[in-house]
Amino acid sequence: MSEDDPNHGIIGCLPNVVDPIHVEELRSLVKNVREIYSSTPSETIIEISFLRYSRLLHLYQEQPNLLDSLIPELIDILVNNVELIENLSDVSRASLKYISELCIVRGRKTIVRLLPHQVTLLEPLLRTLEFYEKSKISDHSQRNVLLLWLWIVVRNPFDLRRFDPTGDPNNVITRIMNIALGYMKWDWNTSQYSASLVISQCLSRTDGIPKISQFLDNLLDSIILHESDRKLLLADLLILLAILKHVDRSNLVPHLEKIYNKIDFLYPIDEKRGSLIGKCLVKVVQRIGLIALKPRNCKWSYQRGKRLLDNMLNDHQMDIPTTSNDENMTEWNDEDGLEYPGIIEWSLFHILTSLSNSETSVRWSAAKGIGRITMRLPNADFALQVIQQIIDGHFGETGQYSSWHSHGACLAIAELARRGVLLPSLLETVIPAIENALVFEDLMGVHQNGNQVRDAACYVIWAFARTYDPTIMAKYLNNLASSLMCCALFDREVNLRRAASAAFQELAGRQKNVPNGITLLTLVDYFAVTNRQKCYEEICVNVAQFETYSQSILDHLINKKVIHWDEKIREQAGQALENICKVHNFDKFCLDILDVFVEKCVENSTSPIHRHGFLIATGHIVKALSFRKTSIPENIQQKLAEIPIILKSHTDRLSQVGSIIRKSVCRFIKLVSEANLKLSTNEMWIERILMFLRDTNEQIRELAKNAAKVYVEYHLLDNQQKINSILNLCLTTLSSGHDENERIGMCMISEILPLNNDVFDAICNTILKPKATDLKWATARKHAILAICSFSISCSAEKFEEISGKLFDTLYKAMNDYTTSAKGDIGRYVRESSMLAQYQILINANCCDEILDEHVIQCIRNMIQQSAERIGRTRETSCFCIKQLIESEKCGRRIANVEILRNIYQEPHDFIQDSKLFDLKPILEKCPEYYENILLGIVVSGGGLSEGTEKTARKLLLEHQRSICNDKMKFDRFLETCCRLFRKSQKGIRITNSFMQVLPQIFGNLGEVYEEIPEKSEAIVEIVEIMRTVSENSPQVSRQRLLIDCLAELLNCGKNSQIYRKARKIILESLVNLKPVLRKLAAEKLYEHLCCAEEVDELVLELLSTTNWQDECCEIEDLEKTAEKIAKNLA
Repeated sequence: MSEDDPNHGIIGCLPNVVDPIHVEELRSLVKNVREIYSSTPSETIIEISFLRYSRLLHLYQEQPNLLDSLIPELIDILVNNVELIENLSDVSRASLKYISELCIVRGRKTIVRLLPHQVTLLEPLLRTLEFYEKSKISDHSQRNVLLLWLWIVVRNPFDLRRFDPTGDPNNVITRIMNIALGYMKWDWNTSQYSASLVISQCLSRTDGIPKISQFLDNLLDSIILHESDRKLLLADLLILLAILKHVDRSNLVPHLEKIYNKIDFLYPIDEKRGSLIGKCLVKVVQRIGLIALKPRNCKWSYQRGKRLLDNMLNDHQMDIPTTSNDENMTEWNDEDGLEYPGIIEWSLFHILTSLSNSETSVRWSAAKGIGRITMRLPNADFALQVIQQIIDGHFGETGQYSSWHSHGACLAIAELARRGVLLPSLLETVIPAIENALVFEDLMGVHQNGNQVRDAACYVIWAFARTYDPTIMAKYLNNLASSLMCCALFDREVNLRRAASAAFQELAGRQKNVPNGITLLTLVDYFAVTNRQKCYEEICVNVAQFETYSQSILDHLINKKVIHWDEKIREQAGQALENICKVHNFDKFCLDILDVFVEKCVENSTSPIHRHGFLIATGHIVKALSFRKTSIPENIQQKLAEIPIILKSHTDRLSQVGSIIRKSVCRFIKLVSEANLKLSTNEMWIERILMFLRDTNEQIRELAKNAAKVYVEYHLLDNQQKINSILNLCLTTLSSGHDENERIGMCMISEILPLNNDVFDAICNTILKPKATDLKWATARKHAILAICSFSISCSAEKFEEISGKLFDTLYKAMNDYTTSAKGDIGRYVRESSMLAQYQILINANCCDEILDEHVIQCIRNMIQQSAERIGRTRETSCFCIKQLIESEKCGRRIANVEILRNIYQEPHDFIQDSKLFDLKPILEKCPEYYENILLGIVVSGGGLSEGTEKTARKLLLEHQRSICNDKMKFDRFLETCCRLFRKSQKGIRITNSFMQVLPQIFGNLGEVYEEIPEKSEAIVEIVEIMRTVSENSPQVSRQRLLIDCLAELLNCGKNSQIYRKARKIILESLVNLKPVLRKLAAEKLYEHLCCAEEVDELVLELLSTTNWQDECCEIEDLEKTAEKIAKNLA
């Protein structure tokens, strides 16, 4: 479903409580793990059980805390199933896999705390992991859980000497670290991260500290060695990162210079190494910077204090008053200087550089690193330098053309604000840049790369709202609230509209001075902004009533959305302008901007995209002013009338640029015509409309048709002379048109104008008397039907009675349109249009009872036939039309067996499915009035190319044939109907081929009545003759192949029958056909028949199987001799 669909509502919501049914099912699935493996389970049962468990957990992926009451119970059950032995059992592996899924949903930090961490588990865990390290079983999730389990156990401050016979704790630590290091050599997976945690935990222990120096030396040498090996370099960086994060700072400071010198060659970050290595390098450099700085309470940072919602809403003072951090800033600077200024500068430089990395994860990590390091800077001046560098290097001219720079800078500003290190004095510099980021778009051809920037800008404002006191934010609130409102209403992406709505909600909730904040929260909430069309057409109108936002909304629409790169946004922006200006009094503003837009529309320097937006916006503004009865100055009206004429050279271009302008001019003419302005030269517009109606682009033709309909209604109905000249043009074009698009255009304009008899006859003749040049013009015939349908519904009863004969002849002829092209069955558009026209005419036209009595049943027959054909949409259309006729009082009482049809044709959409063909069986059995039509539809489907429909139709036909094959009267009717339909369809390639595809099945199930002597049925004899005639007169090899297939089934008839001898004779003649493929097919069919016969001639079988019938070099005389031997033996 498109998000612009007016019925498009909430596309998703989050659970706010755990479903008790889910709780019980999760318990049951976990308890059954042991039972499943206790017997001999099938892989299917195991997989289904785990997939259901995973599916239930992932329902709460967004709010996993709802599962907190259930998770401990699940963990206990699963842990009890695990037996820590060298070779884990299937139950143990499955239980670990279930725990791993919990880690994915709830997070490993939460799950690992619930695992048992008694010291007695250390040895079993080590033995199990040692076995797994050598095992080739690819169950990474189980290994990951075991490593996490080992990590939590190693965190216990027990004495490791208890686990070594020699009493040396180094042996145990070495063993643990060797096991973890073994897993680091694997390809990237979650086990590597868990293994690095185990290593860092060993080194952070008191008994592991002496190993730090040697281990770091080896690790740094390994990093240098593995510079060109991505897999091993990533493993080494993960270990280094874990050490820098988890080992105490006092133990790492002595090695800081060494680490810095050894890894400096990896910087600046090479993006070719990939996002994982890039992210690790950013984390490493920020951890080095953090170690170089002492942990301290940042005295100079902004402290808002305790924020109580009750106090804020009641205008009371906060419990802890906000301090003005900008005053006396130097008094709060720490006296201690920087111990490692070079390392800190190096760290900040590379983190700031990483803010413009091409990978989102790297930029996000760099932003967090900036916030963490800046919090530890001892002097506010240092922090100001960092922030100024971000603003100058990422928000200036560089950020204007790079989404990476702007996105990284926004993330960094948000992190700095959240930590209080973005001082209030800098807001005046930062907020204008953030406002620009809210509308940032980096155009790249037919798309843009600005989504992340706008999302990050919303995050920045969200952080500002939570961080700063309302008194500090007061002077910025109007601009921020207006910018957020425009983003929430008009952004192209639904997730960004939601992000802006959430940020506005935070702003209105935390900052008490937001204008009309509470009122707007209900209008522009998270779910209301889901539907973009509703935002542009309804919600923005309600928001525009507030003075604070109205001008911002109008400016945003005019400056950003009217010239947006997306065509749909430009159209919606014009509609928004119209709706706002209709309801609210912005007449002066509209007149001023209208003058500007009119000039922009005709300027040669205007780009095609902007011209498109200006034309549509101009039309909508004119319509709004007309609705408010505001007079438009004469000079502007004159310019409006000249726009389509001036733009003629632009619309005549055959390129995509010309296509865009033609669309916009069509919309402009429609909108200005609806305003009903009496423009001086708008009579010339009809010439442009007629030209657009002949366009090769279907969308432009439809837009031109809509424009013509409005233009004729408001400006042309009183001008009979002009109407007559257009009708004469239609008559000439329809009679001697040489282009399909010209005919389509004339049929479209004919739908709108009051037709005369000559034009009506000309339109009907395009279907009744097609010429050789227009046989493939199915689209033109479709529009011809629409034109005569429109005329028939609008004419008087006397006129309808006069044209009814030719009208229905045309519609019935259209029902037999099976035109095919490279696009497939394009005739279906004609058939569908004909069915829609038939039901509309019978229900809505001024039909007398005699006409209804004559044509209702015939129309129903045609529709029933189409309801059995192979194209799903055609079946859906036929079902819809039948349902409408049944529900119509005047037509329903004239339909035979109406109750049977009512029960079958209930839901049109269901008929898209092939299986619905079986629902037509009652029509075959109980409705003789529709027997011929339903049978023809089934045959056409059974001989089609669509595999699903073909199988279903053939199965239905087979069931019907077998049910009547022993009833001579019913079977004769079936065969005679098939014969009659086959005879009628000889000139129709598609239906003839369908019959010949289905006939082998019919001949293979003749039953007791005709199996022995099929010539008793005249229908069978005639069908065989028609087949032979059709295949002989056709140059297509496929027809001759189908003939052999059909005749091969007749070889199963009685050997004394004439049909059998005739079929055998034709097949024997095919053995010497000039086409090798036919010789081979005839030999195969004859061989298959003889193998199943009661008496088998071995010589014949040998000749058929050993002769190379497909050899193109073989002499025909030799094959004739072989065929004579076969015929002689068979005789």
